[in-house]
Amino acid sequence: MHTFKPPSSITNWMLDKVDTSLRRALVCITNATSQLRAAYQQDVMSLTHETVQYRSFVYSECHLYGQNVLPSTFQLFENVKDVIEYYVHLDYEVFRDSILEIHDECRKYCKYATIAQAGYVYVLTNFKALENQMQSKASSLTSCSIDSCTKAENKRAVGATATGLGVLGVAVGAALVPLDGGVTLTLSVAGAVSTFYGGTQTSAVAQDQAAAQLYAQNAAIFRQLVESLQNFIEAVEIVARFLSLLETELSGLAEIGVDQEFKKLHYHKIRGKARGLVERCACFIEIKPVIQSDLQSMREQLDKRYAAQWKTGFNNLNLEMET
Repeated sequence: MHTFKPPSSITNWMLDKVDTSLRRALVCITNATSQLRAAYQQDVMSLTHETVQYRSFVYSECHLYGQNVLPSTFQLFENVKDVIEYYVHLDYEVFRDSILEIHDECRKYCKYATIAQAGYVYVLTNFKALENQMQSKASSLTSCSIDSCTKAENKRAVGATATGLGVLGVAVGAALVPLDGGVTLTLSVAGAVSTFYGGTQTSAVAQDQAAAQLYAQNAAIFRQLVESLQNFIEAVEIVARFLSLLETELSGLAEIGVDQEFKKLHYHKIRGKARGLVERCACFIEIKPVIQSDLQSMREQLDKRYAAQWKTGFNNLNLEMET
């Protein structure tokens, strides 16, 4: 019988990368929801108008993502876990005789993985656009922070000088009382005005420094949030691609004439990493209630215009996937 070697796409390096991605997905989605909660625990009255607006956009994106895309992620991880468990529980002979059935199941899961990937591309594109806007705003906030600190130092110096002149004017005015009441009044008034101006400038220092700190804090929160979500999406994309590669490799192994040695190599290659991959998937699936409760615990008002645009784009994406 003529035998041939099917193309092999899955390497040990790829399996290690999937394992790492499963770990990262768990950490990234946990960090993202924690940072999202931190962002919404801030007092709105202390935020700038632009920050409140971006917060509404990010919340709307996360809410819509949680409703429409995130469920497919947990389904993807459950599907990967189901397929990999064959390599854990079946011995080689049973696996060899079941390759076609395993492939058919994997192919069915790949359809869901493709839909999940498309959803993530859509979400990632939205987050990229938001990130670009927020990064631009963050640069402005950083500039404002630097300007505020500079103004604060200038005002501190002006305040100290004015306060000194005010004290001197009051002292000189008091000393000249016996000599000339008019001169005394002029110097005393000038000193009082300088003292008041100096006190006002010194008070403004604290306001500018507080504003600078707020700008920097908000910019940092949004940068961390977007970074965590992007890392999560990239990790999930690797897992989905792995499922697609596995389907391709199983398809090749199911062909008539494939050398049994190649089937055995494939089996042991996956089996060597299978238990770890199953455990990673199970750990991710276990946090589903936590992630869902985190997202549901936030009661921000959805931006209706943003939500309408999002749903239109997402529905168009689903129509494209069906055709």
